[in-house]
Amino acid sequence: MPVKKPCLAVQPVEKPMFSVVGGRGIIAAADFSQSLQSPNVPGMFGLFHGGHLVHKGCETGHPAQKTGVNGRFSPTSFLTGSGHSAGPGLCVTLSEGIDVCWNHKGLGFPRPHASKPGPLAVAVFTALVRLATPMVSSADDAIREASSRITIALEVRGELFAEATPDRSPVSQPITLDAHFAFVEQPIEGENAAVVRHYRQAAAAFQTGSRSSHTVLAADASEILVNLQGTTPLPFLANGFLSREEAELLDMPFDSLLVEGLRPADAVAESATWKVPADLTAGLLAIDTVESGSLDAILRRVDQGVAEVAFSGTVTGAVDGAPTRIVVEGGFRCRASSSPTEDTWLLNQQIEKLDVQLNERREAGWVAPGLDVTATLSMDRSADIGEPVDDELVPPAADRPQAAGRPGTVWERHRLGRYTLVVDHRWREVEDGPEGLVMRLMDRGALVAQCSILPLPRSAPDAAPSIETVRRDVERSLADQFGQITASEATTRGDGTRVVRIVAEGSAEDRPFCWIHHVLTGPEGHRAAVTCMFEPAMANRFAAADQELVAGFLLLPDPTAPPPREAQLPTAFQ
Repeated sequence: MPVKKPCLAVQPVEKPMFSVVGGRGIIAAADFSQSLQSPNVPGMFGLFHGGHLVHKGCETGHPAQKTGVNGRFSPTSFLTGSGHSAGPGLCVTLSEGIDVCWNHKGLGFPRPHASKPGPLAVAVFTALVRLATPMVSSADDAIREASSRITIALEVRGELFAEATPDRSPVSQPITLDAHFAFVEQPIEGENAAVVRHYRQAAAAFQTGSRSSHTVLAADASEILVNLQGTTPLPFLANGFLSREEAELLDMPFDSLLVEGLRPADAVAESATWKVPADLTAGLLAIDTVESGSLDAILRRVDQGVAEVAFSGTVTGAVDGAPTRIVVEGGFRCRASSSPTEDTWLLNQQIEKLDVQLNERREAGWVAPGLDVTATLSMDRSADIGEPVDDELVPPAADRPQAAGRPGTVWERHRLGRYTLVVDHRWREVEDGPEGLVMRLMDRGALVAQCSILPLPRSAPDAAPSIETVRRDVERSLADQFGQITASEATTRGDGTRVVRIVAEGSAEDRPFCWIHHVLTGPEGHRAAVTCMFEPAMANRFAAADQELVAGFLLLPDPTAPPPREAQLPTAFQ
């Protein structure tokens, strides 16, 4: 029976839903757009691997149960269609005769009708980096009282691949990643965080083909709080927000606290074996579910009070719906003390040294290409004796929003400085280019909705479109897909931004859809369009996600040059 992390609840689905791959593990979302998924995959609001949907991040700690429905659907044009008429579309004429149209080419990302397909960039970064930075988990209170100085080194070698599509041959590209982390970790008491980490180094260098990138944690993000939801750690700032790249940099398997769960709870003799709990295995490997397989550990020997333990296993599971298979082989050392039982040992001290090799094969999915990689990770832990050390961070990030931080949120900044956005981390970035930002909302292994954000030309401050204008344009542009407008409103926020919100229902290819369109106009005429779309069956999961997203959206008056972009896939993938 598949095992989820603690707090992963599973719910049955009334009808098929999007199947989508997230950016966890070795590949994460940056801004790529096409050919990441073969057409012969679960279709509209389809199921993730095996048809099971998982919840992450509950507050209770009981194991989840598996339920759900099975089935695979051919993708509709919402996902794979080409051309403006191939699937649900939206073209809204805003003030000054500006047409903003969305169609569904490639993977069906809404895009301006007049624009060319965007670049296929990849989030190689998140997952590659996930294999290297620690996550946070519970450990024995007795061994968490003191601060620890931790260093981690990660090396990844392998390839990314994209499946063949009707108009594209399969492609692959070699990848390398080298990452290094150094921080002091200190347990804290509080409702929102388990530990605080003071980073002096957090950097990763990535290369694919002739392209390379180097990401370093900013100095104003060096003190990181980590919240635990089940066995999923969520790094965040006390007074501010991590950028998406920073959050992904700090998020990976074999967390320095999770690894303590590898130690046996009871006294063991040399050559004794024990199984690592399946929920802990999911957390250690940074995957959502363990469908089959396990990690097994053995006490090799105890020499002068130092225990040497080996662990290994093959695990199959899923990451945001993407099937994955991981072969694990590693070992660790920790202090041991003799127990009252003869010839047995208590491994009751923190792990001082851990080395592990991961061989992962993950299928391509809706928001990330496939990967076939070997990663080696090495962790060293020692007591923090308070010696000052120089940091290797970069200057503070420009325009970082200053407010009380929250676990599970990330900060996006428009590539040309047109806006900033604080958003739920479940919104996965899948494309960010001249055609706008496209994100997909992941929830419990399913794709709930997708959202397009497009900056618009500046207008006169008093030229914001009226509700009636936007209503007419939505109805006209949806044409025969239009059913009815169910809600419309206009509000003015405290910062003077006027927001027009129109909710429309309709159908395409005999499937019902809901479109929610926002037009934001700042007090100086700066504008943007935000459009979300989903199936009505997903309405409860979607809830007020569009309003929460827009509430974190801030139009910037003076666009500035963008910071360097993260690694993108080479031309072969575009």
